[in-house]
Amino acid sequence: MNLYFLLEGRRTEPKVYPAWINHQFPNLTRVNRIEDVSSDCFLLYAAKGYPRILQLIEQSFSDIYNHNKNSAMMIDHFFICLDADDDGYEKRLETVNEKIKKIEDTNCNISTYQPDYHIIIQNCCIETWFLGNTKMLRRNPQSKRLSIFKKFYDVSAKDPEKMDCYDSGDYSFSNKAKFHEAYLKEMFLERNQRYSKLKPGIAANKEYLESLYERCFQTNHLKSLKYLLTIWKNLE
Repeated sequence: MNLYFLLEGRRTEPKVYPAWINHQFPNLTRVNRIEDVSSDCFLLYAAKGYPRILQLIEQSFSDIYNHNKNSAMMIDHFFICLDADDDGYEKRLETVNEKIKKIEDTNCNISTYQPDYHIIIQNCCIETWFLGNTKMLRRNPQSKRLSIFKKFYDVSAKDPEKMDCYDSGDYSFSNKAKFHEAYLKEMFLERNQRYSKLKPGIAANKEYLESLYERCFQTNHLKSLKYLLTIWKNLE
């Protein structure tokens, strides 16, 4: 089995996804180029932002088509991973689906060697997923900032994907993604951990992923992450 990932992010996702893939599929080997794909490989490309990822979807489909047409070691699954941001899950999903439809309509031969593709919308961002680790948020936070955030929305009890943007008093954020990231950083600091987009820390660990699995499959929360994890479980 060979997997291909096109990631929107340029900092966090290229660090977390390969770590999680190694936890989930320890038999897979990472390669840097599609030409190096043999058996049981995965490769990742960072689009370095939105809407640039939309432009690279067509190139990725073309690369996979040419590879699968000329190689016995085919790419079996293509994952397109991006944030919902303030656009929302449905709008981003519709945008990507429309892009793929145009590609298929313009290049009718692509479907011949097309892998199964999966559109993964991080709702609203990858930090939203990380907030789902119920072990990270203390019952009574010592940090004033974290206490305010928890009072506004308790991510250990409520679905992080439904948390809006905090905009009150001394703490004001321009969008949901900024707030979700700030909330996560405070949770980490309370546990004597550090989080940044360049250094996601324990969020990439196996135990952290296992905690997110528990949250997804024991509650009705984090549906966008559960969609990805369900696909991965079915591929094992």
